Amino acid sequence: MKNALLPALLSLMVLCLITFSCQKEEVAPDVLQVLSLTEKVGNYGYEELSQESIKWMFSKPLAQNPLSDETGALFDVKNQPIPNVMILQSNLGGKSTRAITVPAGHYVFITPLATFAYYFENDKCDPTKPAQGQSLDNFVYSYIDGWMDAATNLSAKLDGVEMVPDLKKYRVKTKMFQMLLDKDYTDPNCDYSNQKAYIVGDGYQLLFKLPKGKHVLTFQGDIPDPTNPFHAEVTWNLTVE
Repeated sequence: MKNALLPALLSLMVLCLITFSCQKEEVAPDVLQVLSLTEKVGNYGYEELSQESIKWMFSKPLAQNPLSDETGALFDVKNQPIPNVMILQSNLGGKSTRAITVPAGHYVFITPLATFAYYFENDKCDPTKPAQGQSLDNFVYSYIDGWMDAATNLSAKLDGVEMVPDLKKYRVKTKMFQMLLDKDYTDPNCDYSNQKAYIVGDGYQLLFKLPKGKHVLTFQGDIPDPTNPFHAEVTWNLTVE
């Protein structure tokens, strides 16, 4: 079992809960609209979007993983996994500047900082298993316990203004789910090609809709590990049209 930082990834924000119908064609707003953690876009809330983000990124080889993209091309609307939502992730560490066009009316889902962990049953390369009486999801989460608690320098700004007063209130921890991981993220000494991993994710995320026009979106976060500090920072030059 291993863990991996999703500098920008896992759990989610959402639109359309209870009374709002996301099936209608919608018009872009005149002001920024950040959704609460209880809202959904269609069937997708923060947690579902977090799960879909992980599936989208880590089912692909590293070179095709949007986290590796330095220009924004891999995030184009034609590559997005969810209708009417643009998932704009962070990077694998360091600073990146990207540009992309967001169709008017689409929601934007970002992850300034996140991590995830995975586990394979009967793993010959890692025989670690849950302790007696320990649930599987608790066991998998134990590999990333404390990472997001320790996060610092969290920020998400639109046109130079913080999008929410406290980004730490937009933390999303997914329920455990399963997926096939690309071999680039697993132990090369074992073959997991036909075996689904158990996955959990934990991170800070925002779901929102932007007004038409040009915008600069920046987000960042740090994990202050004394031996291996991590910093991710992305500037997105957006055109909403």
